[in-house]
Amino acid sequence: MLLFEFGALLLGQELEQETARLQLGEDAEGERQQVSFVSDDGHVAGVEVQVRGALLGDEPTLETPWLYDWLRRPWKTQAAVRRALRLYSPTPAGYPGNDDLGTLSAWYVFGALGMYPAQPGTGILALGSPLFGRAQIRLAHGKRLVILAPGTSRHGAAPAPADAPYVAHLVVDGHPHPRPWLTYCEIAAGGTLGYELVGHPTRWGQHGQLPPSYGPGSKPPQNRCSP
Repeated sequence: MLLFEFGALLLGQELEQETARLQLGEDAEGERQQVSFVSDDGHVAGVEVQVRGALLGDEPTLETPWLYDWLRRPWKTQAAVRRALRLYSPTPAGYPGNDDLGTLSAWYVFGALGMYPAQPGTGILALGSPLFGRAQIRLAHGKRLVILAPGTSRHGAAPAPADAPYVAHLVVDGHPHPRPWLTYCEIAAGGTLGYELVGHPTRWGQHGQLPPSYGPGSKPPQNRCSP
C-alpha cells in the first residue's frame, strides 16, 4: 500500500502532504513512511533485501526519500538519501538494480548534489544535502551553478560533508533560504548554493513554505518557474 501511495507523485496525484493531513495526521504519516527504507534485519532498502516499502533499486519509488520535504521533515530526506547513496559502489556490480538507460546513475548524481526533480513536468527541485564539499554544474548559455558545503561551520568546526548529512543553514546567492526546495528558475542563471552541514538533525526547512502539490482540483504549473 505504501509503495503505491507514495509512488502517486509520479502519476500527478495529490501529494502525500494532503494524504497525511486528511487520513493520519502529519506525524503518523511521517513515521509510516520511515519504515520504507529499512529491511527486517535493519539494512538499507535495496534490491537484494526484502523490504516493507520503497525499493530504491528500481524506478517506481526513487522519489520516495524526497517526500519528507512535503511532510515538514526535511532532515529525514537528508538522512534517507545519504543512506541510499551507500547502495552504490565503484565496482562492476556497483548499482543496486538495473540502471535502465542511466536512471539509477542520474539518481545518484542528483542525490550527491542534494537536489532532485521529484515532480516530473515541473521546475520543482526537492532539496537534500550535498555529498561533496564543492560541486559545479554547467548550465545552458554558459551559466554555472556552484554548490558549496565546506567542512566549517558558523559555530566552529564541523564534520566533513560526507559525515554530516543534515542541513543547518542554506544561503542562495547570499540570501538565507529557509525552505527545502527550489524552482529551476532560481538557479537557471547560475549562482551559488552555500550549505552549512552538521552531524545531527536540525530544524532547518521544517517551518518554511512547503513545496507545492498538484493534482485534481488544483491549478497546474504554468511553466518551470511556477511555485
